[in-house]
Amino acid sequence: MSNFLSNQNNSEYNFKYGVCVLFKYADKSKSIPYLKKAIKDPNVDARAYFYLGRVYHYNYLFQDALNYYNKYKSIANSKQAKFLKLEMYIKMSQNGQLMKNLSDIIVLDKKSTSVEKFNYSYDLKDIGGKILVTEEFQTKIDKKKNHKSIIYFPPLNQDILFYSSYGELGNNGLDIYFKKRLPGGGWSSPIILPENINSPYDEDFPFLNSSGTTFYFSSMGHNSMGGYDIFRCNFNPSSNDFGPISNLDYKINSTDDDILYVVDKENKNAIFSSKRSSKGGMIDVYNVKVQVLPIQNIIISGSFKNSILVKDINATIKVQDVRTNKLIGSYNVDNESNYNILLPNSGKYKFIVETPESEKIHAGLVEAPPQTELKALKQEIELVKINGVEKLIIKDYFDQAPENEAFIIANILKKMSNPEININLYPDSVLNKMGEVQSEDLVVLNDSNENSKVLTDNSENEIGSFNDQKEQLLIFKNDRLNELNDQSL
Repeated sequence: MSNFLSNQNNSEYNFKYGVCVLFKYADKSKSIPYLKKAIKDPNVDARAYFYLGRVYHYNYLFQDALNYYNKYKSIANSKQAKFLKLEMYIKMSQNGQLMKNLSDIIVLDKKSTSVEKFNYSYDLKDIGGKILVTEEFQTKIDKKKNHKSIIYFPPLNQDILFYSSYGELGNNGLDIYFKKRLPGGGWSSPIILPENINSPYDEDFPFLNSSGTTFYFSSMGHNSMGGYDIFRCNFNPSSNDFGPISNLDYKINSTDDDILYVVDKENKNAIFSSKRSSKGGMIDVYNVKVQVLPIQNIIISGSFKNSILVKDINATIKVQDVRTNKLIGSYNVDNESNYNILLPNSGKYKFIVETPESEKIHAGLVEAPPQTELKALKQEIELVKINGVEKLIIKDYFDQAPENEAFIIANILKKMSNPEININLYPDSVLNKMGEVQSEDLVVLNDSNENSKVLTDNSENEIGSFNDQKEQLLIFKNDRLNELNDQSL
């Protein structure tokens, strides 16, 4: 028993065990206590700071991650730092801080499988071709590094094949190459993709859609926010030119590896894989709708005070949609008198406050304003007694941010980044409309000042004055919000 206790207080033990926990469990935060205990020792292995940075990075706490990365950078051996790709992770954390385009996805199916066999979970009946692990195009360096490319082999009507390789020199990490099918059979010599695709970091998992005009790939470079992010660009098959790339953004991408995004022939459904919620050696394969929905959630972070009974900090806050009278959720005030409420949309909500020591149930109206980005809105709720009568006072400080805003948002992002199968939440009418409405139009509807008025105004005359396309978009949005208890007033 004494040896176990001594190990628990040993910095080397806590460092090594913390790293093992980090890569074993789906919940990366389990490693934090061990790594934090390890860095209390000034003589601890410097890598403890790096891996503590990785934990915060995985959990969307990008500034905390940067702090530990930079601490490691200040004391690390430069060769070791290069081996751990420190500069890459610093850049990723900086990219994460700039993350603005948040979108929701409709998940048709989700499967957990081993990393070694994940490609077998891709159902290609609506796509065609095959996904195979092959040694066919290996270079000497590929063989030395035991890199076997996962290649999408297109049907015979496509004459171009993309794959990843370390190349003949291996001085730029993994890059993406392509070969063309020769008229007499076989494949041409390899051609490396240009620098606007191949960054100084690893690129892998290429896919060209059936029309040969849109190219998808995964990269640790560009503006990736963590591990591999999935990117897209236009492709001109006649000139072999690749257009500017764009990040598919959150929720398709996360702070962990997101790879091998393939789409069907009609560009309606897609399959991709992600390690975001998987334990070591495992990965999740998602079947999703291509079109994404703008996230319009609003976070209210508040503090509760009971001036009637100072010792009574316990309270439950139930949130009700004013328009539909549906219950959005029930939230408990924590031991530090704080609460965090996630609203599905802007609009008017009834906050119903109950405390154990009061027989009276209090209610107040809160109007959450539309937001252009995900941030936490500050609020205070207080129970007071005026002239012997209990009153509920709600103070909205929505132009201010709570002190721990980054931590609050990180927890929300982490929770929201792990989507489950949700296709059953959407009625056929919404899914059918998704085939008619382009995702770019949805973003316009969300961002336009004029259209924002429509989303916060129930006036039938105002809605009727818009053109048919905008009316279709509004109907689509309202159908979806009703089904999910989301609303706009």
